[in-house]
Amino acid sequence: MTRTHYLHLLLLFFVIIFSGCEEDIEFSPTIDEQIGQMLLVGFRGTELSEENPIIDDINRYNLGGVILYEKDGPTQSRPRNIESPEQLKKLVADLKVYCKNPLFVAIDEEGGGVTRLKEQYGFQPTVTAQYLGEVNCEDTTRFYAQRIAATLNEMGINMNFAPVVDVNINPESPAIGALGRSFSTNPDIVADVVDIILDLIDEGKVSENRIRESYQRIMRLKETL
Repeated sequence: MTRTHYLHLLLLFFVIIFSGCEEDIEFSPTIDEQIGQMLLVGFRGTELSEENPIIDDINRYNLGGVILYEKDGPTQSRPRNIESPEQLKKLVADLKVYCKNPLFVAIDEEGGGVTRLKEQYGFQPTVTAQYLGEVNCEDTTRFYAQRIAATLNEMGINMNFAPVVDVNINPESPAIGALGRSFSTNPDIVADVVDIILDLIDEGKVSENRIRESYQRIMRLKETL
């Protein structure tokens, strides 16, 4: 190999190395951008305008997601984000337009008394977790789980903070038992119903949710009873 060939190869080596570094620097997210991706925030508004602060927040802070509510907690007024299926679908689609990264659009849609997608707004009826546990029928559980999943998917909502998988050890609990949010006082029934829903998740028929870790806790609880 001549000296000229050697110098050419050495020059090519440095071009490749520095090009790679430049590319890494360009596409490597900053710490602020990484923090933004860990945030999921709420906002007010049933439609988007350029004046809505959520648009600036998404762009400035690189937000990972938003959560939608039917009722505004601080003011106890309605609507906050949800008025009808048509309105909600457009709101979600408009939110995603402003994101440079895929956006989590989350909701708490348990069914029954804890629902953001109410019949009065034009959404399909749902049932409580307690009802599903009392019936304890796979077909019934699949029917209502798929109904919620289909609605969320149609709206473009890709994260559901449901179902609650607490074992109903205190039926008088104002946060769980009294609202019918637990499938059962029997951990076996809770685990069976959740197992059906997990199967639907694996089949791609239910949106992202938070229940796998809780399901594992139930299985550990069963082992101690």
